[in-house]
Amino acid sequence: MTANGESTELKEKYLRALADRENLKKRMSGQIDQAVSKERREMLLSFIEVNDSLDQALRDRKEDGNEWIAGMKAVRRQFMEVLKRHGAEPFRAVGRSFDPQRHEAVGRESVPGYPEGAVLRVLRRGYVLSDGAVLRPARVIVTCSRENSIP
Repeated sequence: MTANGESTELKEKYLRALADRENLKKRMSGQIDQAVSKERREMLLSFIEVNDSLDQALRDRKEDGNEWIAGMKAVRRQFMEVLKRHGAEPFRAVGRSFDPQRHEAVGRESVPGYPEGAVLRVLRRGYVLSDGAVLRPARVIVTCSRENSIP
């Protein structure tokens, strides 16, 4: 093999090695982004569970001017701001058409005047990330025709 042929072969190997290195960097970067995204989702879901407990405590307690209630509302407001700052927000479901990507139907009810397949009540809020992806679907009761209602 000539020196010129060896030089060309070495140059091709070098360029392939550079391309392999770039592909590896891109693949590793994608894997890191996926891992960070997964951890972020898990963290946000944990926070949302705490918020569910706060919501339940506030629903179970009567409004009576108690300072405890005002304090709980302030904590909940602050907590919702933290969720929003980290990219998670609840989304509106009542009155919207049922969407299996955003809603988890746990019951059906016939209600005159409501269109079939509309969300009637939310039992547990749904949340979306700032990019629009559903973090957690809402658990909902959906309207249906009288013959499809659950007795």
